[in-house]
Order: sequence, then C-alpha cells, then structure tokens
Amino acid sequence: MRKQQVNFILYGIGTIFLIGILSCASTQMEYKTEEVEISEADTLEAKKAEMEFEIKKKFSTAYEYYKMKNYPDAIPHFKRVLELKPDHRDAYGFLADSYCSQGDTTQGEKTYQEAISRFPDYVPFYMALGYIYEEKGENGEAISLYEKVHELSPQKENNILRLANLLVTEGREEEAIPFYEKAVEINPENSAAQAILEKLYAQFGQREERLKTLERLHQLKPQDTEIALKLGKAYAEVGKYAQAAEVLKELIKLEPQNFKAYSYLGVALHGLKRYREAIRFEKEAAKLNPKEPKIYCDLASAYNMLGNYAQAKTYVRKARRINSHNPYSFYVMGEIYEKQAQAYLSPKGKMKIEGKVLSHCAYREFQKIKTDPQWGSDARNKMEYNFQFIPTSQDSFFYDISKYKDLCK
Repeated sequence: MRKQQVNFILYGIGTIFLIGILSCASTQMEYKTEEVEISEADTLEAKKAEMEFEIKKKFSTAYEYYKMKNYPDAIPHFKRVLELKPDHRDAYGFLADSYCSQGDTTQGEKTYQEAISRFPDYVPFYMALGYIYEEKGENGEAISLYEKVHELSPQKENNILRLANLLVTEGREEEAIPFYEKAVEINPENSAAQAILEKLYAQFGQREERLKTLERLHQLKPQDTEIALKLGKAYAEVGKYAQAAEVLKELIKLEPQNFKAYSYLGVALHGLKRYREAIRFEKEAAKLNPKEPKIYCDLASAYNMLGNYAQAKTYVRKARRINSHNPYSFYVMGEIYEKQAQAYLSPKGKMKIEGKVLSHCAYREFQKIKTDPQWGSDARNKMEYNFQFIPTSQDSFFYDISKYKDLCK
C-alpha cells in the first residue's frame, strides 16, 4: 500500500516537471519565433536605409559634378539615381539639363519627354522642353507646351509672357493679345507688356482698348513724352478733344521743341472749334518743322472754317510745293471749294451758278483721292454730295463756263 502511494506521488511530481519543461520549451519557441520576425523586419529596414543612403550619395556626387559643369561625370551618376529610384524628379531635371549643357539636345529632349510622362503636372519640365524646341526653331511645338504651362499655372506672369512673345514671333499677333492682357491683369505695373499691347491694339484697330492702355501707361510714366504724344493723338482720334488738349499742353511744357505736340494740339483745338487758337499752335509747329505738309493742311482747314478762303488756299499750295501728291491737300482743297459753294445755296436747295462751278471744283479734288486708303471713303461721300450740284448741259451757262474759271483758283 505504501509503495503504491510513493509511486503515485512520484508520478505526480514527474507530471508537474514535464509540464514545466514543456511550458519552458513553449516559451523558448515563442521567444525564438518572435526573434526571427524582428530580425527579418530589421533586415528589410536596413536594406531600405542602405538603398536610401546609396541614392543620396549618388545624387550628391552627381550634383557636385553638375555644379562644376563636369557633365560627362554627372550624367552616369544621375542615371544611377534613376535606376535606383525611377521617380526621382530632381534627378530627371538635372540629367536632362546635363545633356543639353554638353550639347546633346537630342538626349536632353528625350529625357524631358520621359520626365513629363512621369510628372505631367510639373511646369519646369514643360518650360525646359519648350526652350529646346525654340532653339531648334520648332516654335509650334514650343507654343503647345507653353499653352499647357498656362493651363497648369495660369497666374505665372513670366510664363504667360513667354507664350505671348512667341505667338508674336510666329505672326500670330491677334492670338497673343489675350495673354498680354492676362499678364497685365496679374501685374498692372508691367509697362513693357502694356507697350506691346498698345501697338497690337493699334495694329488691329481697337481704338478704345488702345486708349485705355495709353491712359494706364501715362499714369505709370507721366514723364514719358512719347506716351503722352500717343495719348494726346489717340484722344483726338476718338473725339475726346478736351482731354487731348490737356495732355498735349502738359507735353509741350516738358518738351517745348516737339513739333508734333503743337500739331496734334492744333487738331484738338480745331475739334473744339477754337480755330484761332488752333492756328496759333499750328504755326508754332510749322516753325519747328517747315517741311511737314500736314501742318500746312491743318492750317488751311482752320482758316477755311473761319471763312478765310484765300489764306486757306495759300497754305494748301504750300503743302503741295513740299509734296504735290499729298492726299490730305486734295481733301482740304475740296472742302474749301465745297464750303465756298454753300454760300450760293438757297434755303430751298437751289444752287446759283457760282456755287455749281465751285461744287464741280470740289468734286474734282475729291475724285483724285477716291481710292486713297485713308481719305478715300470720306472723299467718295463728298463726291456724292457735290455731284448733285455739278453743272449739266441743261444749265444756261454750261457752254460758257470758262468765264467762271477764276472761282477755282
């Protein structure tokens, strides 16, 4: 009996020990398993860190060569960076530029194209490739790239101007106008862009837009006499004679020898029906530049409005002595004859013989310039008006018209 109890106790102890051993074994196995998992993670992390270190090292080496303009040595290092990390944006940029800097624009172009395919929203790559196309004379391709740049970055003034300037170079001036307008909207202080806009507006006959641009330029550069002269003339062309006179008088103070300022001021005062004052300034213009036929024609026009026909004709003849084919002189002389004829027109619309002869003289003057690009349209209208008074075979004096020929001297 006692022997059986001893055996039972030993068995129990053995069982507990076995459980203890198994428990320890289990704990060791768990510990060893966990140790293996951490080791694998550490290994991956270590490899990743090693890779990052290698990329940074290669890029740093490449960049040092690049800064020293040692492009042949920089290129393989940048290429290695891209092998290790294909989405390294800066490596693409420096690699492409290295190719271009050493004269291999073909490979540079190819690299920028690859870069754009990987980074389709990165503006500098489009700009750089656009420069390459410009250098190659492929401006159409460059314009397409710059349009994409504008789409991606619509508020970048320099990029917009690059596109606008290239459109002008390609003869696509009208397409360039909205881009110059956008650049000015972004930077209202950009006088260079506004100066280009002013010329384009003038080229395409956009008078109001040109006038507004000149007003802004005049505010930016009040001492610029060329801008002031253009503004004064532009005001007169759209019938804003008072504003024109104000600007031109200020210009004369700044530049008292500017004959064009006196001449344009005379035109503005003529528009305000201040003919005597206009004559005074036109005469000053004639003193400063006695070889300009337009000034004498303007003087003639002012004297005509005052009814001094003899003096008016004298100035037309002066203009013709300088240029016998000056179209403005024919137009003014036609107006003189026409105005003289009006004195012979009755309230009922009947024209006396003298008036008919003068109307005929006016008609002939206007006829000489009916195809002129500047004066032709007005001349044809004047011809139509005067034609109704021209003598016909039904007029009793028709065959004895020579006695009235002195009227047209």
